[in-house]
Amino acid sequence: MKPPDKAIARPPVPTGLRIARFVAKAIIPIALIVGGVVGYRVLNATTPALETSRAVERVWPVEAATVRIARVQPTIIAYGTLQAGREVDLRPLVGGEVMGLGAGFEDGGEVSAGATLIEIDPFDYETALAEARANLTEADARIAESNARIALEESSLANARAQLEIAERDLERAVALQGRGALSDRTLDERRLTVEQRRQQIIQNE
Repeated sequence: MKPPDKAIARPPVPTGLRIARFVAKAIIPIALIVGGVVGYRVLNATTPALETSRAVERVWPVEAATVRIARVQPTIIAYGTLQAGREVDLRPLVGGEVMGLGAGFEDGGEVSAGATLIEIDPFDYETALAEARANLTEADARIAESNARIALEESSLANARAQLEIAERDLERAVALQGRGALSDRTLDERRLTVEQRRQQIIQNE
């Protein structure tokens, strides 16, 4: 085993040396403070004094005028390009050859409601319009003819109903006479056939 360390004995410090150390620790800070104060005073005493300059009030000359209420609008001359805030694509509802342009149909031009912008060749459309009008006239004529035919058929229907009533009354009389033996079976059958013919005529007219 390692033997324990033995305490090393230090020689005692002399009393005079300890007093010198204490005095040195107390005097050095005081000397530094005194030196700083002395240096500040020396620098302050040797610094040249600055002369303060007096502020001079500046005077601004102005032109006096009588105040009057008025509307002033400046004239500004500017150069540039005008650009529309929005754009609209115009398309005609019909196609065809363009025959002419309106007076305001140009970049930056002004147009009003109802103004002519472009003129399309109307030949094909005028021909189609004339044909449509002719067809309309023909249709009106057919309608008139049909109305006349309907009136005629209604008259014929009324006449057929009247003839049916006459035939039915004649049949009733024939049945009564045939019951008394005053009419033959053949004549009665003829009366019945006449009634059926009148009924068929009414059905056709209807």
